[in-house]
Amino acid sequence: MFGRIIMRIHPKQNIHAKIYIFREEVYHPHGYGSVITGSGNLTEAGLENNFEFNVELRYDDNIKFATETFEKL
Repeated sequence: MFGRIIMRIHPKQNIHAKIYIFREEVYHPHGYGSVITGSGNLTEAGLENNFEFNVELRYDDNIKFATETFEKL
């Protein structure tokens, strides 16, 4: 079963960087998920045409921080 996609934008800042959070519904310390952050878009331009730089984070602390920050938006 596939999950859902939730999108948010910052109401007062023009932020170019994107944060993609992938995580399991239930926390477990082995492969809980990952966070991709950077300038790339998940479009043809972002994936093939432009030079974009993204970083994948897999540590639980990074996933927790990204999720908490996202929920505050």
